[in-house]
Amino acid sequence: MFVVEINDNPNIDAGIEDAVLRDALYARVIAHFVDRLDRRAQPQARAGRTGGRAPDDPPAKPPKRAGPALSGNAGRGTRR
Repeated sequence: MFVVEINDNPNIDAGIEDAVLRDALYARVIAHFVDRLDRRAQPQARAGRTGGRAPDDPPAKPPKRAGPALSGNAGRGTRR
């Protein structure tokens, strides 16, 4: 049996997980996100290779379907 932890909201415990690299750890994390934002700002440059996504971007979510238009009579019958 294997136990795999999936942390969808990661954090860094100050003084513990940054004890070795200290400020360099935070600089690396920030540089990673700056790089991803820069790549997103240039979608035409990578569209042919990855379909418009950076290799580490999460999969695109399908568009939400439009629901019924809401009005004052939504969900109620109308009288004539």
